[in-house]
Parts: sequence; C-alpha cells; structure tokens
Amino acid sequence: MTSTSELFGIPVAVLALIIAAISLAVALSTLIWQIVKHLLDGGRVRVRLNVGILQPRAQLSVNQNGRFVMQDPGRTGLLRRNIEVAQLVVENPGRSAVTIHGPTLDIRGVSKKPYSVSPRRFPWDGDGHDDAEMKSSVRLDPYSRAVFLLDFWSVIPDLHGQAAGDAIYLRGMVHVGGRRRPRKSSRRRSWKIPVGAWTVSSASDKIDPYTVMWREVYRSYGLASQSDGWEGPDFESLEAVIYETARHLGGRPSRDQLSDALERAAQHLHVDFDALPMMAFQIDNALDLHGEHLGAWPLSSRLPSTHTE
Repeated sequence: MTSTSELFGIPVAVLALIIAAISLAVALSTLIWQIVKHLLDGGRVRVRLNVGILQPRAQLSVNQNGRFVMQDPGRTGLLRRNIEVAQLVVENPGRSAVTIHGPTLDIRGVSKKPYSVSPRRFPWDGDGHDDAEMKSSVRLDPYSRAVFLLDFWSVIPDLHGQAAGDAIYLRGMVHVGGRRRPRKSSRRRSWKIPVGAWTVSSASDKIDPYTVMWREVYRSYGLASQSDGWEGPDFESLEAVIYETARHLGGRPSRDQLSDALERAAQHLHVDFDALPMMAFQIDNALDLHGEHLGAWPLSSRLPSTHTE
C-alpha cells in the first residue's frame, strides 16, 4: 500500500493542479489585459455622418445627431446662397496617431453589389473649429479629429436610378492606414434616402430657383476659380452674373433663353467667360432635376437689392 504526500491535509498532486490552474488564469488575464491595452493605446477611428447646410463665407449649420433631416433650417438665418452637404467626422480617441484616407460614402440598397462613391469635397474655414479638410489623406493625432464636407446630392440622382427598392442607404466611410477593413459610421444611423428625395429640410416643399442656379455654379466653379491654373473670372463675378440673370427672368427659361440671359448679364457686368454656354447647360439640367419643387417665378421682387448677401 502506497502513501500519498499531503500538505494541510490536501494531497500534493491536488495542490500542484490548483497552483497550475491559478498560474494559467493569471497568465491568461495578463494576456487579455495586454491585448486590451494595445487596443486602447493604439490608434482607433470613429466615424460619424451628419447633414449640414453650408453657406460659404457665412456659416455652417449641422445636425449633430446623425439623422437625415434638418429641422426648419430657416431659423438659423439661412441665406439663399447655400448648399446641403454631408459632414463626415472622423475621430481618433486612441493614444497613438493614425492615418486615414479616402473619405467616401458607403452605398446600400442598389441593384448592383454595394459599393462606395467619393463626391467632391467643399472647404470650410471655421477658425480652427471643424475646418473642412480638402486632402484625401490626413494624419490624426491622439484625441483629434478631421472633418470632410461632401457634396452628396450630386451623386444621389444616379444612385436613385440604381435603387433596388424605394430607398437607398448611405453611411460614412474612411480607410485607415495599416488596417485592411475600412471604418464606417453607425449602421443604426445610416441615412435612408427615399427615391425622389431632394432636400434634407423637414419644412420645405419648394426651393428657390435662384438657389438651384447658385448651387450648380458653386459646384462647378467655386473651387476651380480658386486654383492656380484658373484663367476665368473670380467666383464673385460669376455670382454677380447669376444674380443679374435671375433678376431678369420672368419664368422658367428654356436652355437657349437661359444662355442668352447669361450672355447679356455677363456683357452688362463686363465679365468675360468662355464657359457660359456650358454653365447654361448645367443650370438647365439642375432646374430640370428639381422640376415640380421649384419655387415661384419671377424672382425680381424677391432678390436682394445687391448681388452680395
């Protein structure tokens, strides 16, 4: 008969097994903590998508809750020279810097395989607060963030034409350096944009034709006119041409009438711009897209007394 060694009345083999189990638990806890600490200390990215209304040289109004709506934007002193934008906010709450690139919109609800689009971006100088980035690649320091303003409405008509149902769904998305998968905004707060939608305003069923005209010119020439290689007039001069044109329109013009009106306005203001026929084409298409949502013509009595706002 063999005797078993005991310590405190417990077999040594059992005590060794208990100690080994405790050591394993401590090792696993240490490993888990190191993994968690690495994730917490490393660069992390959070993405949010908000709707906003940009009034260049004036203000940027944003709905920070991520919903696809602006409650009565007129209360914010909305000017007629405004454009609705998607504000893509990318934050780094980690303790290490991270590089992000390729700010885009993730598209769902289309007939083809889900994909992403990268609309044009608009600048915004918020005096250091929420300045809009124009670069495609940005390095985020710990606890910092980057903001992009995307012209999402410029791609919506084509996306609506691809819709598999009665709506499409948008989420903000960026790629992160060193990570294979992109980061996206909350699925729960993805934007549902019904086919036929044309504004984020909850209080509007009409849009001022002058605003439609101005938006199209800003999209096409607002940034181009600030580039070093631009050889045309400055954007303020183009705004003056649009104002002078709209002021003399008595109703929805045909494309030829619009082209003639732009030519007359440019001659009156001594603005030389070879792309006026193209501008007329772009404005005419924009007016067609808004169709029944266009507000009343004529505009003369409702335009400001000067071409600046």
